[in-house]
Amino acid sequence: MLESQSISLPSTLVYSNVELRSANSDFEEESRFLGNCAKRLHLDFSKYSHCARIATIVDGPSILKAVEIADERFAEILVEVN
Repeated sequence: MLESQSISLPSTLVYSNVELRSANSDFEEESRFLGNCAKRLHLDFSKYSHCARIATIVDGPSILKAVEIADERFAEILVEVN
C-alpha cells in the first residue's frame, strides 16, 4: 500500500513485474487482511483504505531477501511514475 498522500489511480497499471492499482480493485479478503494488519500495528485503516496498492510476486530464499527484491522493484517503478 502506498502512503496516505499518494496518487489516485482510476485503473490498474502494470509496469514490468509491478502492479499499481486502485483500492477499489481489492478483493474482500484483501481489504479484511489489510484492515487486520493495520489494527495489529495500531493504525487507523480509514486513513489508508483509499490509497493506491503496489504489488509484485517475489520468490526469494528468505522473507528478508524477498522484501529486499520487492523494494528494489518498487523503487525502480516509482521513480519512473513520478
